[in-house]
Amino acid sequence: MRISNRRYRLRSRLLLLLAVLALLLPAACSEEQGPEAIARSFVAASKEAVQERRLRDLRDLIAEEYADPAGRTAQDVLAVAAGYLMRNRSVHIYTRLQAATEQDGRIQATVLVALAGRPISDVSMLPSINADLYRFELELVEQEGDWQLASATWRTALVDDFFAD
Repeated sequence: MRISNRRYRLRSRLLLLLAVLALLLPAACSEEQGPEAIARSFVAASKEAVQERRLRDLRDLIAEEYADPAGRTAQDVLAVAAGYLMRNRSVHIYTRLQAATEQDGRIQATVLVALAGRPISDVSMLPSINADLYRFELELVEQEGDWQLASATWRTALVDDFFAD
């Protein structure tokens, strides 16, 4: 039973991370900003929204047609995020945008994310705190002037990934 609970918690965290990343890419007009600027401004806005537990903002940033290689839908991501936020008193996020490019009207972004129960003010804290570290590959689509998460994959990241150039 312990392994089963551990897998459930890990799965919940991964889905929350996916939901968080949906918030990490802002609704912005691509004619005014390039893909990196869009991703960076949304990272700041989404961190605030998640830490303040604004699930409505998250819902608006995930495309209705969201589908990932694991078969999850937008509703799946929202349900897990809501459950995670209910179980965790505080969620603090540190992010590092590694790359953002646009191709065929879609933005591909690579984002490193650290989630912890206490504030992460600087990357130098990561080796000394208990944080879940992930690398996300995101695909964003623009719908009615807003960028939304269409799909994502992720894997565990290493602390060293946050320090690489």
